[in-house]
Amino acid sequence: AGSSQVEYWAVGISCCNMQGEFWCDASADPQAKGGIMIFDNGGFFSSSSYDQYDKARKKAEATYGLLSVQHPAYVRWVKEDDLDKVANEFRMKTIATLSVWCLLYGGISAALAYALFKPRKALQPTAPMTR
Repeated sequence: AGSSQVEYWAVGISCCNMQGEFWCDASADPQAKGGIMIFDNGGFFSSSSYDQYDKARKKAEATYGLLSVQHPAYVRWVKEDDLDKVANEFRMKTIATLSVWCLLYGGISAALAYALFKPRKALQPTAPMTR
C-alpha cells in the first residue's frame, strides 16, 4: 500500500493558529478555485516568507503524520478575480520603496546644496591699523 504525498500547500501570513485553523486569503470560500504560486526569493529589504512556510509544513507533517514531496509547491488560495494579488502587493511595495528613496535622496541633496551654497555674509572692510 503506497502512501500519498502532499504536492502543494496553501500558505499565508498571520492567518493560522497553533490548533491548525487556517483562514488565509480565500481558503474558506467554496467559490475560490485559483492559486498563486509562491516562489522563494532572497528578500532584499526583508526576509523571505518561504522559510516560514517550510517550518509550518514540517510542523503540519509531524503533527498530522503527513508526507510531502521533496519540493512541494506553496500557493495562496484565491478567487480567480484575485490572481494578480501578489503582483499588486509587490507593485505597491516597489512604489513605496522608490518613493522613500526619492524623498531621502531629495532631502540629502537639498541639505548638501544648502551647506555648500548657503549665503554668506560679506566681509566688512576693516580700517587699516595705524600706529
